[in-house]
Amino acid sequence: MNYSINIDLKKIRGAFVKLIQGKTVEKKCICIPVENLYLGKNGAVYLDLSMVQLKKEGKYGDTHIVKEMLSSDEYNAMSDEERNSIPIIGNAKSQQYNNINNAAVEITDDEDLGF
Repeated sequence: MNYSINIDLKKIRGAFVKLIQGKTVEKKCICIPVENLYLGKNGAVYLDLSMVQLKKEGKYGDTHIVKEMLSSDEYNAMSDEERNSIPIIGNAKSQQYNNINNAAVEITDDEDLGF
């Protein structure tokens, strides 16, 4: 089964939006501290997520919620109140069709990204 997933990136721990000036334009960017993410080989950066099925379908047809998955050490160090306050950062629902468009995005050298 295919799923449509929506994530609110600003709900990731430490994330914020900031205007960054490039060579010719200013762009609004999402900034996420890497210490809250998993750093893999060859510069890969991962956000571990947990998708939990809802007991009852949500208002907009949502069948799952998405939360940030913490390391077992970090999770075990939390109180029950802290565990219950881990924000829902997104939701998911099953797709009614089988063909999902996964078009790749290519960044070209002529784009001004400000870096």
